[in-house]
Amino acid sequence: MFTINGKEITTVDKEIDKRLNNAIASVFENRLPVFLPIRKLRQAKITIIFEKNNNEISFATNYGVIKVRNRIITQNHKNYLEAMLMYKKKMLVDESFYTEFTVYDLLANKLHKKNPTDYKTFKKYLKELKDIHITIEIKDKDKNIEIGFGLVDDYMIDNNTGKYKVKFSRILSKIWQNEHLIKYKTSNILVDKIDIPIVQYVVRYLITYNNLKIKLDKLFEKLNLNKVFSKRDVYNKIQEVKESFRKYKEYYEELGILFDEETELISIDATKNKILLNYSKKQTFSSKLIKAN
Repeated sequence: MFTINGKEITTVDKEIDKRLNNAIASVFENRLPVFLPIRKLRQAKITIIFEKNNNEISFATNYGVIKVRNRIITQNHKNYLEAMLMYKKKMLVDESFYTEFTVYDLLANKLHKKNPTDYKTFKKYLKELKDIHITIEIKDKDKNIEIGFGLVDDYMIDNNTGKYKVKFSRILSKIWQNEHLIKYKTSNILVDKIDIPIVQYVVRYLITYNNLKIKLDKLFEKLNLNKVFSKRDVYNKIQEVKESFRKYKEYYEELGILFDEETELISIDATKNKILLNYSKKQTFSSKLIKAN
């Protein structure tokens, strides 16, 4: 099925970690400035920077400098990635995992698409997820560390039946084994109720914290959104977030997220969350990276 250097990789004959099997996201990728809050790439300031810099863009983060090469990906890609990760995972001998599903089921039952036969669009997003390469650089006086990885290594498609097998990268799989993981108890409201890229971006970041309180403009700065959008667009995106919090206040409250319009403080209290399940690790991949940095 999947191969390395021409040799077939077999499935490990053991039950996969339940926390890994149940989760659909990790804290690590939810905090990465990789899945950008845009729908149309041509409309974003970052597209121009990306193309001028030989299809590469860099972001300063708590982890170190994150560099993204080959492809700009968006919250739409994140939606498809999470949908694929909702299926039962099977471990391979190289300690990567893969999932199996039919596109129809994924589109109809995971993403609740009106047209669950749009296989062409799904295939486009899958190929783009395979294209991206991420590098984390940690440099100071005595450290010079570089970690490079992708998200999807390989996939196999049966075009007659619409069945897919998608193998996620070995490094991403190892990160998941050493990271806080996230699952929605019922449906993913970011897909079902709040299909707004900038809001999905903000919320996915916020739910990686147990407690956080920050002004909305400062959060935008922290998320590198000044690099993604022009000043005018940043202002408009902040207004989109405010409007969404007015309109869907009850959904955010179920996630433990509150927004005070007078002070423009946005906060999360995980003890008030009714939607998420968190699978915690004592020492995570994220914490090790931040410590190294």
